[in-house]
Amino acid sequence: MATPIITGNLQANVGVIGVAYAVDAASNPIMPYGTVVAGLDAVGGFAEFVFLLGVASTAVGSVVTYDEAGVTALADTDTAATCLGPVAVALVANTDTAKGAWYAITGTFPVSLVASVADNALLYFCSTGGSLDDAATTDRQVSNILSRASTSGAAVVNCQFSRPWGGTKMS
Repeated sequence: MATPIITGNLQANVGVIGVAYAVDAASNPIMPYGTVVAGLDAVGGFAEFVFLLGVASTAVGSVVTYDEAGVTALADTDTAATCLGPVAVALVANTDTAKGAWYAITGTFPVSLVASVADNALLYFCSTGGSLDDAATTDRQVSNILSRASTSGAAVVNCQFSRPWGGTKMS
């Protein structure tokens, strides 16, 4: 997998994607949470990244929802509130809720999937925190995301997405 990078004039100002950043002595992040930048995805295509806080149990490929303050929650149908709003994918295992990191919101990146998932499948929130599934669940479809590889069991595989959103009935 290629390392996602930020291109253009912002590169020197936003740090390295895939690294969790600490706050300064006054607990200020290196930039405002919710900052969005463009760059390259895991396959060299256009990508967008958002700067968000970490959440417990995050791994690379974990699916999170986030709010306007940059607070993240692992998506999990057992906790309905975690399946509403904008969706992002973790690029680093940032489990520290006091540190920010870059999350993918547009592009092709590895995403945590459960069970067997078909290639080019619509994806839904499930009860495995931070993962998606292709088993249709009422009101749990994640819009604007497709699997780009099949899997015969739980795996982290490339999925293509563009500003995914959760909690809306898509049928």
